[in-house]
Amino acid sequence: IAPFLTTAIGAFKYADPGGILTPPSDQWGFVSAMGLGLGTTIGQHFWIGGEGRLRVDNGFRSTELRMQGSYDFGPLKAAQSRPGTIEPFVIGIARLGHGPYRASSPYAGIRFRREESRHASIAVDAGIVKFESTERSTVWQVLPSAEYGWRTTWGRPFIEIGPQMLGFVGGIDDGMRYGIHTGGGVDVDLGQAVELGLLSRLTWFQSGDGRHQFGLQLGVAIGPRLLRDGASLPDKVPAAK
Repeated sequence: IAPFLTTAIGAFKYADPGGILTPPSDQWGFVSAMGLGLGTTIGQHFWIGGEGRLRVDNGFRSTELRMQGSYDFGPLKAAQSRPGTIEPFVIGIARLGHGPYRASSPYAGIRFRREESRHASIAVDAGIVKFESTERSTVWQVLPSAEYGWRTTWGRPFIEIGPQMLGFVGGIDDGMRYGIHTGGGVDVDLGQAVELGLLSRLTWFQSGDGRHQFGLQLGVAIGPRLLRDGASLPDKVPAAK
């Protein structure tokens, strides 16, 4: 059983019926979505999952609940998962500058990280936070990132950069907003089975009223270390002799 994230962007064509003085016409629209789900394997070949996601079509927001399933054919291969972690996190957000929002709750959710090499990792933080402006908004926030770290005997300091995706429910930005984040942190090994993450980052996105929202995020995450098949991680290419 494992959680999963989805994001989607695309275009669609629709027919505008027109009005009394305007003829019908074909128009193009833009769609974006992001969601969080939970899936499980049943037997050796069948997978089923359920997902809730926020979708925006031409500025009109809606929510969807989706069920998905897949059946695999052929012989099973040996699992080759890489080291990483799945960690619940709590992050405080401080506003920098004069953006339209203040966080009225911590940013809380789940952090997923997988090591791609001895130094590089990919991570995704997904969770929920409440923002206050002229009114209160619930915001689903997803922060994918590329990390570069240095493995030590006690843990791994790292730097990161990636996009910021926000799904607003209510308020002036009702719908989807996109930005960027950068920062760094430290993963501390608490024995062989548990990892503690200390997280810090700067974030930016532009609100619908044109103002720029900058934020400082500081938080902690803790969860199990996933160590299977760590010996297969690629290292840097050795110099030619």
